Amino acid sequence: MAEEETESEEKGGGSGTGKIIVLALVGILVVVGSTVGAMFFMLKSMGVFDKGGEAHREAAVEPTAPAIYHTLEPIVVNINDNGRIRFLQAKMDVMARSQEVIDAVSQHMPRIRNELVLLLSSQTVESVSTPEGKEALRKAALKRIQAVLRKEIGEAGVEDVFITSLIVQ
Repeated sequence: MAEEETESEEKGGGSGTGKIIVLALVGILVVVGSTVGAMFFMLKSMGVFDKGGEAHREAAVEPTAPAIYHTLEPIVVNINDNGRIRFLQAKMDVMARSQEVIDAVSQHMPRIRNELVLLLSSQTVESVSTPEGKEALRKAALKRIQAVLRKEIGEAGVEDVFITSLIVQ
């Protein structure tokens, strides 16, 4: 009988030690493969494998530069109020995130003031009397300033315009 057990082990039907080792190796490979796959998808979702991966992650983490405000000289224009000439005075501040943009605003102030004078003189008393009209004027002023800067320096630069005073007399 001992000879029969030895013969069956030699033929491959014997002990379970070999099977246990193979199953353990397969289990380890499954765990390692799952871990590597999970890490790949996690890193991919963070954008590490995107073009410029490291720079892309840094840009996403880096806070935006602090706002820099620049006060424009007050602008006074004549506006028409049903045949009656009235005065409109506007004080505005621009906001950018780099000193280079603020310097460009100062350098190109004659063109910017020209655009703002044309914009303000086209207003009516009714249009600047409502909050909606003032907001529309602010947005239009921003677009005009950004158009000048795009033409002169190649970028909009100014992020926002704030009307700090608006007087009609």
